[in-house]
Amino acid sequence: MSTDWSDIFDEIYREPGVWEDELAEIMARIRRPLSPEEIAAVNVTQWNPFPADDPWHAAYRRFDPAAWTIPDGLLPPSYLSFLQWSNGGDFRTGERWFHFFPTRELRELFLGYHVPQYLPGALSFASDGGNVLYFFDMRQPTVAGEYPVLAALKGKLGYADSKVIAASFPEACAGTESAEALLGEF
Repeated sequence: MSTDWSDIFDEIYREPGVWEDELAEIMARIRRPLSPEEIAAVNVTQWNPFPADDPWHAAYRRFDPAAWTIPDGLLPPSYLSFLQWSNGGDFRTGERWFHFFPTRELRELFLGYHVPQYLPGALSFASDGGNVLYFFDMRQPTVAGEYPVLAALKGKLGYADSKVIAASFPEACAGTESAEALLGEF
């Protein structure tokens, strides 16, 4: 892919990119099943948010991260091209901000936000630097190597509350309207 990423963004705070030979290892790391240590780490983050006298307290149930499936589709070539140009960093186009997660943090953040529980088949790759997360919707095969890009509020993850903001990664990067405005929450 020969996208000139510096032409897309209005404001750029780039990080060093990854080497091409690292990309296969990065994809394998993201796509592997949860380890017992990761399952234990997710379980530690689950607690009943309702006080004991709240009627919802008794209804609360922990979820089982051992049942989660990790998307196993290939990452879009455009995203892999971007990673070679910048592995993480902050970028703006118009009113749309991206805080791209570096590859060393992708899996940790994906699991930390419990994405497989609330958006099975999606993979988080960035935030807007605030309350919004961006995802590849990997439930269906790619179209020309690309997945739709979703946006959702961190505290309101789920397909019903998310919105498709672009048909592809480059289209999402080139969009100028803030993700918050697109979600209609602010």
